[in-house]
Parts: sequence; structure tokens; C-alpha cells
Amino acid sequence: MVTKLAVPGQVLQVNVGDTIEVNVAFDYLGPNWRETLYAALYKPSIWDPHDEVSGGSNAVAVDIPIAYTTTPTISSVDIPVPNRPGETFGLYAKLGNILSQYCDNSIQIVTGTIPITGVNVTLKNPPSGATLWQLRLCDWDISVAINQIGGTVLNDVAVPITFEVPSGVKFPLRLISLQVSKWNADKTAIIVLYEIQSIHANLYDFDTGTYTGPPDPSYRAVFVPSLGSYNYNVATQQFESIT
Repeated sequence: MVTKLAVPGQVLQVNVGDTIEVNVAFDYLGPNWRETLYAALYKPSIWDPHDEVSGGSNAVAVDIPIAYTTTPTISSVDIPVPNRPGETFGLYAKLGNILSQYCDNSIQIVTGTIPITGVNVTLKNPPSGATLWQLRLCDWDISVAINQIGGTVLNDVAVPITFEVPSGVKFPLRLISLQVSKWNADKTAIIVLYEIQSIHANLYDFDTGTYTGPPDPSYRAVFVPSLGSYNYNVATQQFESIT
């Protein structure tokens, strides 16, 4: 693990697994002060220009000594580099409720690897006009949800989605849902352009309380066979291994 210092106004190149040291400098005048220092990576999203990145933040308690005159002070916090190689993020910090400047496009993750226990899926041939997608996975027995690493609930169609699979999980993995979508013209609702799931082949029958109704049109018998990297090809409706 390598610790690298983030400097405002510069682009810091880091690797997955590195640690970013964020130093916050300010002038202080006042009594002893204990406060929380927080720093996070962010990336603009469709709903937030500073949408924080999962796995790319940290908070520490800092003790600032009494200062009878205005005193230059530096506090620091380390944040981990998430598993998002090839992407660039902004960086900001806050001390209590006092925000720093937002440093757009200041952290570039240049290299990294998918965890050995990981599944990485890229969307291929999305429908025309599609801008968003989401993918949710579980084990074969539908008993363990597989957590996404980083990203957001709705991801850009150009961004792969990575999952860390707990040891002992039974393959192949099922799709709880895979949706490809876009915003409506007013950006008040999501329009689903493509949707599949591999949980239930039939619709729910309310009379019997079971999934024994008519065939579910969203069902596809496609599964993630094992650990590794895949394209999900909308045109063929298949997972294609990336070697």
C-alpha cells in the first residue's frame, strides 16, 4: 500500500489499493477544539454534481489545541483508493460543517485489478438512447445478495459494474434485475428500455401465493457462471467472457 499526498490544483495519479493523504490547512483562533475531519472522492452524477464514491471516503477525529492568536493549523485524513481503475474523480474535505473547495478531476486512478473474488460486468450494445443501467445479483439459491463495489444504484451505461463475491457462494449467480434506462425529457422519471431477471420464470399467482402464473416476459435463463470479467450483450442476451 502506498500513501500519496493530494495537492490542490494538481492531478494526482494513484493505483487501486493506495491511500490518499488529504491535508487541510486553516487559520485557527479559539479554545481547544475536537472536531471530525472528513474527506471524500466524488464524481458528477445526474442528480448531484458532487456525488460521493462508495469506498472512497474516511472520517477521523482531530484535536486542535487552544490558540490565543491566529495560528496556521494543519489536520489530515487518509482515504482509500476504490476499485475504479481508469476513472478520474474530484476531492473535497470538511471540518465539522466547514467545507473546503471542491477540487474537480483531481484524482486519477490509473491502474488496478478486479479482486480475486470479483465479478466485473460491462454492458454491450445497449438500446438506442440508453444512458443508465443497473445490475443486481444474488447466489443461485437466492439467499445471498452480492454487493456492488463502488458506483451508484444507477450507473452510466459506459461504466462497468464490479461485485465482490463472498467465499462459499454458490454459482452460477442469478440476476435479481438488469435494467437499461434513460431519463424522460423533464428528468422527473426513469424510462426502462430493457429489463431482465433470472429469479422467477413465471408471474406471481395471488390465488396460490406462488410464482406459478403465466410466463414472466422479463425472465431470461442467463446467469453469471463464475468469477471473472464479462460483457452482457443486449443484442444476444448472453454473458460473454472477457479473456
